[in-house]
Amino acid sequence: MMIDWTATWRDLEKPPALTLLPLGSYEQHGPSLPLGTDWYVADHLARLIAQELDAWVLPAQPFSCAQEHQEFPGTITLHPATLAALLADIAESVARAGVPYLAILNFHGGNWALKSIVRDLNRRLQTLTVLAISPYEGTPELVEHEDLHAGAFEASLWLHLRPDLVRQPLQDCVLDVSPALLDQVGLRALSPQGQWGAASSATAERGQRDLDWMAANAVQQIRAAMAQLDALRTQSAQ
Repeated sequence: MMIDWTATWRDLEKPPALTLLPLGSYEQHGPSLPLGTDWYVADHLARLIAQELDAWVLPAQPFSCAQEHQEFPGTITLHPATLAALLADIAESVARAGVPYLAILNFHGGNWALKSIVRDLNRRLQTLTVLAISPYEGTPELVEHEDLHAGAFEASLWLHLRPDLVRQPLQDCVLDVSPALLDQVGLRALSPQGQWGAASSATAERGQRDLDWMAANAVQQIRAAMAQLDALRTQSAQ
């Protein structure tokens, strides 16, 4: 059974094995998709996953590291150190609740700092193990260097989830440069409209396929990681 913000503290007197933290971003998504794209999808995915894993799902975190979009109006971005402090405080609170695993479900490609943040947390926390999953990684129809931002992948998700919030027409901006350039310049220097991908090819049917694949794949990854870590702990205790 999924536990969410509607619960009371008594529902957590016997803590679940897993807490999910959806991590999105509040940033421009071109002229057609909402600022809250990453936040909304992260929350939706977390709820699908929590139902499968009987997890406690926390409210989705809307703000993270979106420096590559900061030249566009509407983008709210955190410094990596701010994100690290925020996640540490959340993780410590989850640990106090007696939950052994926290999985951060990241749905924003700009959170490069997340790997080092999670490694640091796992060296410092005694009773909680933190996982980081980016559900979009490996999605069969997604070629990330061609469809990096507000392209067919994200537009398809919105046509499936909330077509009423997609502003037509969907436009294309396919860039023939390396995504590594975003380490030096913001996206506006490369794409004045804030897109990177062929959004006009988006379909609601693809959005449903991608969403279902991401949820199932994340469930599999989390189950496998928890089983492996539990086995290691059992082995070391013998």
